[in-house]
Amino acid sequence: ETVTAPDPGVFLMTIKQPVGVVAAISPWNFPACLGVQACAPAIVAGCTVVHKPAQDTPLTSLALAYLAEKAGLPPGVLNVLTCENPTAVGEELSTNPLVNKLTFTGSTAVGKLLASQAASTVKRVSLELGGNCPFLIFADANLEDAIEKAFMTKFYNAGQVCNGINRFLVEDSIYDEVVEKFTQKAKTLKLGSGRNPMTTLGPVINQAAVRKVQRLVDEAQKKGAILVMGGTAESLLYEPTILKDVPTNAALYHEEIFGPVAAFYRFKTEKEAIHMANDTVYGLAAYVFTNNFERIRRLSAALEAGSVGINTTGIFREMAPFGGFKQSGIGREGGVVGSLDHYYEVKAITLGAGNVPEK
Repeated sequence: ETVTAPDPGVFLMTIKQPVGVVAAISPWNFPACLGVQACAPAIVAGCTVVHKPAQDTPLTSLALAYLAEKAGLPPGVLNVLTCENPTAVGEELSTNPLVNKLTFTGSTAVGKLLASQAASTVKRVSLELGGNCPFLIFADANLEDAIEKAFMTKFYNAGQVCNGINRFLVEDSIYDEVVEKFTQKAKTLKLGSGRNPMTTLGPVINQAAVRKVQRLVDEAQKKGAILVMGGTAESLLYEPTILKDVPTNAALYHEEIFGPVAAFYRFKTEKEAIHMANDTVYGLAAYVFTNNFERIRRLSAALEAGSVGINTTGIFREMAPFGGFKQSGIGREGGVVGSLDHYYEVKAITLGAGNVPEK
């Protein structure tokens, strides 16, 4: 790009150059999609990548590296580093001075640790972290459509989705109807192994995940939440669970569930709904179902989230940037808006006229 200088004897331009070696750390819940999402922009920008997949799902990343090699990617451009001790490897990747850029998708707690470690070498970081996504349903919404899309989004991948629904905020006049219809749909789920073609709800990732979900469900009930269905696990199979009238001082209201638990809360006014939706340190995604156009305009601006779905939950698209406000991350991935900028250095070049000899 060229820049017009006020001095006619000077010519200014900028160029973008690859930042260098990129360390990409991706999570287990979508190992193919998120692995590619972490590595592809860096490679397109001209960087080489050291990719550390989650220790729970390393084989997918190895398979992708094999396919990349078969497709002709030069040796050394994409390097996959599997491990059993992610803490030590993450520290090395985030502090090693040969690594110029760190991109991480995962929990906010780990993202904070990696960012603090990366600061020792002033390393550039991109972080896509946790969420506490609200789903707002107003009385003027198409309830059948809202419940259907809420149901699919909540229980997709057993609730283990960063932009999945964490809090159902429902207008008081339709609250009981929404909970009842949602519960009837949840009763149709078939819990079991993914190898069984009849299964519609599979397991959570490990026992640590089971313990976390159980802690949140039990604590919410102790504080007054009403268990509508579910609430227990057998091995890694956690029952589809619905809680209503959850108090806002429950940990369930503030922490990311990452499991098949639907928690319902009431609101009476639009102002209260906005306050509840934004009452979190996270800001990854938010969903609104209403047919009031002026409300759509207001909430699109008022909700503190990197992605807002209006009468849809289909916000994760390759054409659109994805990332979070507040403690849900730094930077954006995907789309044509800014996805490559994190992997470039911008250099300004000034060309002077020099001494022009007289004729």
